[in-house]
Amino acid sequence: MIPTNNTSLCSVLKTNRARSTGTGSMIPDIRSGEMIHTMSSVETDLYYIIAWNPEVKEIHSQVGMDMEEVNEIRESLDLKKVSPIIQYSTDFVVYYKDMDTALDVYSVKATREQFNSRNRKFHDNKQNYTNLIYRQAIEKIYWERRGARFNIVTSEDIDKGLAANIRLVLGYYDHSFVVNEAQKFLYLVAHQYIHVPLDRGPLRPNKILSALPNIDINSIYEKVRSIEEGKH
Repeated sequence: MIPTNNTSLCSVLKTNRARSTGTGSMIPDIRSGEMIHTMSSVETDLYYIIAWNPEVKEIHSQVGMDMEEVNEIRESLDLKKVSPIIQYSTDFVVYYKDMDTALDVYSVKATREQFNSRNRKFHDNKQNYTNLIYRQAIEKIYWERRGARFNIVTSEDIDKGLAANIRLVLGYYDHSFVVNEAQKFLYLVAHQYIHVPLDRGPLRPNKILSALPNIDINSIYEKVRSIEEGKH
């Protein structure tokens, strides 16, 4: 089991230091305040979808793997050990409430085409494809030893509309950013006091509020703020 306070869960890759697609982000996690480092828009979208799950307790990004164990796994697969300067990492490690072990880990790739052995980029170097497959196999073995589910996610697996709506909503999770009525509505949705479908097209809070003239969002917001303040 991996204790949730294990310092090895700190990010070993930082968005502003590591090579990425240029679409990475640094996101303060809504639960812990820990900075989430993503290396691509796919990772960013996946983070928001994971974060929206109320059963999630902790999310850690770019988590370093024990390289001594990685090399032991490599040897078991008849592969050479890697240099001590190399560090393997996993994109996301997720803990759920009432669980002491990471139940889900995620390896994020741009597209499913990356796993196509006939991909043109592998034509001149078949070893790159072999390395990719072994890299995923090692990561899978490593985390399954810890009782976690290993998931490979690509852009085709992501509901981008859902991720965009969650990103909008969670932008107002912190009441410090809330000023107007539409933002108060988004705050209430972010804290799941109001439930609206987020997978049915762009979320338009002003349009929703205009269709509900008898709902006093300001009053509901003030009551919820009192409840939330009482938790701290």
